[in-house]
Amino acid sequence: MRFRQSAVVCWTILHVLLFRGESFVLSANVPIAPPRREQFQPPPRLFSGRRNARRGVLFSQRGGAEERKNDANANNTPDKMPKNHIAVSSQIDLPFSAEIAFDAFSDLPRQSTWSPWLRSVEYIEEGSPVTKWTMKSILGISYSWNAVHTRLERPYLIEWESCQGLKNWGRVEFVPKDDDNTTTAMRLTLTFVAPRLVARFFRSKRNDNNEEGGLSHMVQTRIVGRTLRNFRKVVLTHDVPQKTQQEDKQELAVVLGPPHERYKSIVK
Repeated sequence: MRFRQSAVVCWTILHVLLFRGESFVLSANVPIAPPRREQFQPPPRLFSGRRNARRGVLFSQRGGAEERKNDANANNTPDKMPKNHIAVSSQIDLPFSAEIAFDAFSDLPRQSTWSPWLRSVEYIEEGSPVTKWTMKSILGISYSWNAVHTRLERPYLIEWESCQGLKNWGRVEFVPKDDDNTTTAMRLTLTFVAPRLVARFFRSKRNDNNEEGGLSHMVQTRIVGRTLRNFRKVVLTHDVPQKTQQEDKQELAVVLGPPHERYKSIVK
């Protein structure tokens, strides 16, 4: 019951973001308000000061990630962003390579299969880099916006931003955690432009340790975090090669040796 109430509050805030006088598009692609004539600001430089526990991986803006022995001087983004920007992020470890993760995430029409808040993602027209993102409907209303990739660096980095509708941008990073590239650290960051009152509510602190709580914490754990967990599950099921029963038998035979050798060992 508490989860449902939290979800309703989250959706309400997202609706406030959309009903802020900006131009946006309904599922019928009909403009509700004329767009403001202002230049869209590029995404801010986002850094993270947290390292991966296994290899000291530090996510950075320079594409992919870099390893540092000491990240104490890393920038703290929430305090340096404009007051009307809302940034939420989450991180997860993936049991497959960065190449597999990158190829799956960059297949945009598949986004709705792991995102709990997206109904569909589709290209505006064939050959166009612009995609239309449609949220799941609430109270009979479905919101959409157009977005385009701004940076693609296989297999480490994907960045995008909206070009019509709700102003937002995002980035996802894939960082190999071992030399044989069998595990990957994935970090997803989403940034929205909102009224300052809404942004202040999002950034409310919950304790003296300067830890973010309230709605921001809920979005990070229950929407962004859930998106990553669903992504890992979907890719493991559909993209990672699964060993067949015959392959398992062949590997077992190599370990045990030829049948006559196994018989000799049993007799002994």
